Amino acid sequence: MWHLYAASLLPLFNNIWLGQGTGNANFFFAATLTLGVANGMALMDAIYAGLTCGYGFQKEGIQLLQF
Repeated sequence: MWHLYAASLLPLFNNIWLGQGTGNANFFFAATLTLGVANGMALMDAIYAGLTCGYGFQKEGIQLLQF
């Protein structure tokens, strides 16, 4: 969801700042900060999923094999 926010904010703030000249660099900084937070959350989610798969809870009757 955060990537959708960043994808909509980046072109909008770029147009406001560079196209119309009414904004400042803080608008574009906020959009790139949103993108950075989204990428960080996606990375943490991928790491958590990988660790849960390898070292997660074992359910009864299911055996996990890592190669």
